[in-house]
Amino acid sequence: MLSRLNKIVYLFLLFFCVFSGIHSCLYAQNSVNSYSVTKLKINSTHSDISPVIVPNGIIFISNKEDELAIARTSNNQQEPFYKIFFAEKTANGFKKAIRISGDVNEHFSEGPVSFAPGGDFVYFTRNVPLASPTKTGKKARLGIFTATYRDGDMVNVQPFIFNRPDYTLAHPSISSNGNFMIFASNLPGGFGGSDLYVTYNKNGEWDKPINLGKEINTPHNEVFPYINSEGKLYFSSDGHKGFGGLDIFSANYLNFEWKGVHNLGAPFNSVSDDFGYTESADKSMGFFSSDRDEATKDDIYQFQVSPFTFTECDSLKELNYCRTFYEEGTFNTDSLPLMYEWDFGDGVKKRGLEVSHCFGRPGKFSINLNIIDLITNGVYMNEATYEIDITPIRGPYFSLLDTVMSGAVLELDATKSKIERSFARNYFWDLGDGTILDGAVVNHSYLTAGEYNLRLGVNFIDSATSTLFSKCVVKNLKVEEPGFFVNKRKFQHKPFYEIRDKSGNSYKIQLATSRKKLNLNAYYFKEIGGVEEYFDRGVFGYTVGNFDRPELCYPELKRVREKGFKEAVVIALKDNKVVSGNDSSFFVKLPENFSFVRVVSMHGKVMDHNGRPVHTTIQLEDLYTGIALEEFTTDSLTGSYKIDLPVDKAYAYHIYQKGYFPFSNFIDLSKRNDLLEIRSDIFLMGLEKMRRDSLPIRVNNIFFDEHHTNLKPESEYEIKRLVNFFNEIPKARLIIDSHTDNLGDKYSKKVFSQQRAQAVKEVMVQNGFDPSRIIIRAFGESKPLTLNPKLQHINNRIEMMMQRE
Repeated sequence: MLSRLNKIVYLFLLFFCVFSGIHSCLYAQNSVNSYSVTKLKINSTHSDISPVIVPNGIIFISNKEDELAIARTSNNQQEPFYKIFFAEKTANGFKKAIRISGDVNEHFSEGPVSFAPGGDFVYFTRNVPLASPTKTGKKARLGIFTATYRDGDMVNVQPFIFNRPDYTLAHPSISSNGNFMIFASNLPGGFGGSDLYVTYNKNGEWDKPINLGKEINTPHNEVFPYINSEGKLYFSSDGHKGFGGLDIFSANYLNFEWKGVHNLGAPFNSVSDDFGYTESADKSMGFFSSDRDEATKDDIYQFQVSPFTFTECDSLKELNYCRTFYEEGTFNTDSLPLMYEWDFGDGVKKRGLEVSHCFGRPGKFSINLNIIDLITNGVYMNEATYEIDITPIRGPYFSLLDTVMSGAVLELDATKSKIERSFARNYFWDLGDGTILDGAVVNHSYLTAGEYNLRLGVNFIDSATSTLFSKCVVKNLKVEEPGFFVNKRKFQHKPFYEIRDKSGNSYKIQLATSRKKLNLNAYYFKEIGGVEEYFDRGVFGYTVGNFDRPELCYPELKRVREKGFKEAVVIALKDNKVVSGNDSSFFVKLPENFSFVRVVSMHGKVMDHNGRPVHTTIQLEDLYTGIALEEFTTDSLTGSYKIDLPVDKAYAYHIYQKGYFPFSNFIDLSKRNDLLEIRSDIFLMGLEKMRRDSLPIRVNNIFFDEHHTNLKPESEYEIKRLVNFFNEIPKARLIIDSHTDNLGDKYSKKVFSQQRAQAVKEVMVQNGFDPSRIIIRAFGESKPLTLNPKLQHINNRIEMMMQRE
């Protein structure tokens, strides 16, 4: 993704280059109405933004390619031109969008649009090339234009009276009575970035634009204004306090002024860009564009008033189907190969005198406590039989801890909501932070700590009368910062049951202990299966197995050691504390500073282009954070090295040796579970040989989003190092070569590689590298490393080469 500053500049000055969408959700406006939001099916894989409502559909802009012509691209080759489209409304959504014809959609990026009262006259933005570049190198400016709209055609295009070649006008919005228009501009005398201006229509002529003032405008960017039927102003800004990126704000209209800037809140706004708001005259529905989903580019979303209102909510009753079972026991199983086993009548069996079990459904169950012969694994005798009635849930229901961690993704499941002789039709969630979602199962993260009232509303249909009725429950939820959970025993994971011996000891195989909480879903734990966590004396411990005698642990101990957990030992736990068991020789006391580390060994040699060993330093970093982890020095005689890399992390490693071109590479161990060692010889290319023979070198640690030209954040660490290195060689130029796979037409691949090379250059310049020393070359698919269709991803690469000035 582009940085927010670069994105705003490109969006406003080079025509709205914004990306990506959001998932279906609801949002609450002023805590009165809730609005269901759905993604329009007419969205393309490109950017689709800024819809306006017309009587029989919507008009919006998109930079997608269509059947009418090969997509033209903007001057900097970043994105295809934006064109104006119309989509006709149907009973089930919209028909396939078609391009507006007439005197538009030919040679320029165009849109968004705004219709004057009556719908026959339209104002729109156009990106017009300048006769000569400006002092800053700009080759085009945005201006506002007018056109007559007839039967789907925009004709008789005329420039707006205040257009000038030395500044930008864009995003016009006309009031419903046609008396005034608000637009965005970088006119001189503003507050910085792009400001919003108003111009009044006096006797058919537009008056001099007036800045809306410091309450609306900031030193940053205010763009995409929209005026509703009451004169209320909606706009997007990255200067007012918000969630990040562009947020949508509103301001009330009173006595020819707009006051009281209000952030529409989550989830209408997000940490990404939200913009292009519009609504129907009765405010029952509308549209907006957003950049929240990194998997796609900008999409258009429709919102409508939801039929559900959260009133008279009952407190959520914690109805769980879990029970604890305990029996004194009449048999002394210590001296015999016998074990108590509970059969819960639902297909689940558990061993021990005290166990816990969660039933999967309500109903009546017959519980049998049996004594099992461990040699034959058959029933030795039945000790006791119980009948238990699990009461069903009546009404809306979900299960959630009273305290959760901020930033954690919570799955909220309402599928167990039930009322006798009725069935649930719709589910609505008011999450208490301005977010409203619909659906039986939803995901949500609370961004800040605090107390929230989480409400679930369900529409039920009576099976007998087919009438619709609603029920609502509310739960008070406390959200804490992550640090609150460290060393808090009441939040630690505990198993549902433990099998204990006569003294209350439970015997387990300890895989690891750590000062820091480990991830139970990490692959090295997943391959073991059934790993549990305990917390004792400031240390987290991780165990597998559950036995009442230490000798029963050894088959399991053998298995986990064969899986790579060489330090695994048998321990005894009592009340979740590590104790010495019946025989202290079986156990290892928990070391205070012991920390389990499983590693993959990477080793090899570092040599120059002639095969001679190089005495140098290998620097190791966290790939995604750029944090330096360790340095390793190669052997002075052989150039050999060895690095032990802890698993479940992605690493970058690099060499910056004087006289040689920088080397970098990475290894992602978070996605591999089959590696024990890696052999990797490293070859360094001398700068003089590179210059003499014109040899390019692949730069491995520059990454792009798949099928996009956006640099991933982890690329910047590598680029900053390259800038520092090359700034020490002032009398040389740097050539950046970009190559692609062959999946697509040659022309688009050439453009694509040009855009990626340009992206690398821009980040280098931002980090202090002289742009006059950089030459970029785009080869597209013309120089592949492989022709294998299954290995085309190898051909996507950035190469660099030094050249004498």
